[in-house]
Amino acid sequence: MEALGRWADFVPADVRRDIHSIAPMLARLGYDADAYPPSYGQADAIVTNNTLKVKRNEEYWQRKAEDIFQEVTKVTSSAELERHEKEHVGHDGIDTSRR
Repeated sequence: MEALGRWADFVPADVRRDIHSIAPMLARLGYDADAYPPSYGQADAIVTNNTLKVKRNEEYWQRKAEDIFQEVTKVTSSAELERHEKEHVGHDGIDTSRR
């Protein structure tokens, strides 16, 4: 739950001031748009327990995240991008795999 509110410090003051006109759906969805930082209520027991497990095994999850990042980096290497472009980008520059 703590991660949900971390973004709040990056919202400029004028956006917070004008939040009702910028995002009227917040009130409709039941959020208090004036709450700063925002409150998302209490986490369910399963969320709380999972959060504690992650925090207890922080080193493991950090290594796991690094491994995944390295794997993603390999997949998106320049050679892979070149191959993708050869296979999927037409003469018009449009990526046909995203149509």
